[in-house]
Amino acid sequence: MIIESFSLKVEASPGSNISQTCREAVALANHLRLRIWFDFNGVQCLARVGDDPEAIEKSWRNELGSQNKYKIATSDKGV
Repeated sequence: MIIESFSLKVEASPGSNISQTCREAVALANHLRLRIWFDFNGVQCLARVGDDPEAIEKSWRNELGSQNKYKIATSDKGV
């Protein structure tokens, strides 16, 4: 069962690598069966059960360079 009503916000450690952080966030989402939010350099990132960490990273890179006021990276935007 995937928990839809709750999500968990976590903090990436200073000096973290975006690739590893995305992999770990998806692993945590898969383990806990809920959505994981984290901020990485001003971009809010969302990892969900079954997400592709590389797609989240690609979306993060796109958002980081964008002029969007609200920067959100998800696997949906990474493909």
